[in-house]
Amino acid sequence: MGFPIMELSTVRFLPGDCIVLAVVEWKQADLHEQLSSIELPENVVIYEQKVIISLKDMEEFYNGVCIDGYFFSAYSTLNDLGHRYGTDKAEGKHNYLHKYEFFLRQFQSEPMLLIELGVFDGSSIRMWAEYFHNGRILGVDIDERCLKIKGNNYECMRRDLSKSEVLEEIGHYSPAIIIDDASHMWSHQIMALSILFSKLKSGGIYIVEDIGTSFGKFRDMYFNDATISAYEFLSIICELVTGKELRDTNNLFINEAREIAEQVDMITFIYGSCIIVKR
Repeated sequence: MGFPIMELSTVRFLPGDCIVLAVVEWKQADLHEQLSSIELPENVVIYEQKVIISLKDMEEFYNGVCIDGYFFSAYSTLNDLGHRYGTDKAEGKHNYLHKYEFFLRQFQSEPMLLIELGVFDGSSIRMWAEYFHNGRILGVDIDERCLKIKGNNYECMRRDLSKSEVLEEIGHYSPAIIIDDASHMWSHQIMALSILFSKLKSGGIYIVEDIGTSFGKFRDMYFNDATISAYEFLSIICELVTGKELRDTNNLFINEAREIAEQVDMITFIYGSCIIVKR
């Protein structure tokens, strides 16, 4: 607008610094003339690029920001790694990773601990290890073959996750992220969440995967080993977080759910999974 804010001669530049100015087309020539008249150091170069975006171009641009209107398309790094390592968490199978990255990317460069319950062939462990390159990844599984899964910043230990004392042991590590991808049995999912959620660091993330076992044909399989499903338990927590009270006060798990809910900052459901942020 022609009003000086700071004289360029008073700005201290370091090697590699730059100033990017975006102005309307009719001001570009005037601005370029003013910059050219200033005596700048020899190593300062002025580049000018003329970009004209019509309304039609703008419409095409913004339509392309989200592929087919998919909100999470911008969060693709973790999903790409998931495909590389062959985990079923990636798009094409469970399609968890776009959504996970929305919540987890703030930890990407942090020196933190992620614990995954259930490691199968180690594909997701290796994915986490590359994505959280400054973190430490600990896998836990009952299968002794998991002990062969180890690298620079990841390793596994053999434990029976159906035992409360094992969960207490794991909780002493104070992780920032916990992924429950173990047996998917209702009692195991409920017990793990009840014991481990309080062990998370403040601001940490707890993910209960494959809660689809709470529905349909899975209810009549070996997963239904508790009086309520994992989804029903999570729903109680959700009610307490949302309204601070329950519609049904006769549930046997109210005390456990209330203890967790008091520590929850956010709880959200996606297809097959529940993501909980600790206060």
